[in-house]
Amino acid sequence: MTAPTSCQACRYQLKKGRHDLPHSDLRHVDTRPFRGSMFGGWEESTYQCAVCGSVIEHTNDKNEFAPWWWLASTEKK
Repeated sequence: MTAPTSCQACRYQLKKGRHDLPHSDLRHVDTRPFRGSMFGGWEESTYQCAVCGSVIEHTNDKNEFAPWWWLASTEKK
């Protein structure tokens, strides 16, 4: 049995930058605001792909280093 894999659009999303928008099949699931940073707050958002079911996380923290997008799960829910 092989592990599920993400679609091509999701794999490409993982290479995008902090300000890039999610691809058209990623639907927004949740956003968690983080405040209190010395340089301002940021958000981490969760998206799930309608095609492959991958769950992708995104941060817009200006103090963070790449990757801005990362794969959290490839399990279909």
